[in-house]
Amino acid sequence: MTDLTLDPAKQPRRKAGVPFVDHWCRAKGCDRWGSFGIGRGLWFCADHLAAGRMILERVPVPQKQDEKQAQGRLI
Repeated sequence: MTDLTLDPAKQPRRKAGVPFVDHWCRAKGCDRWGSFGIGRGLWFCADHLAAGRMILERVPVPQKQDEKQAQGRLI
């Protein structure tokens, strides 16, 4: 188990007029750049990447409605 806590205030943000997204490490208390993106909107520095992957494995990824309906059908 990991003691990593995600900081909700560190959501990736796009600033007006800037062609890139600011994505800092989502670990609470860390002020390093989130170089490694996993999942949707989860960015971590190298020190917190392994713990971030463990969190992602525990959280189910929601499926889009179209994907739910397409499962099990032969086309």
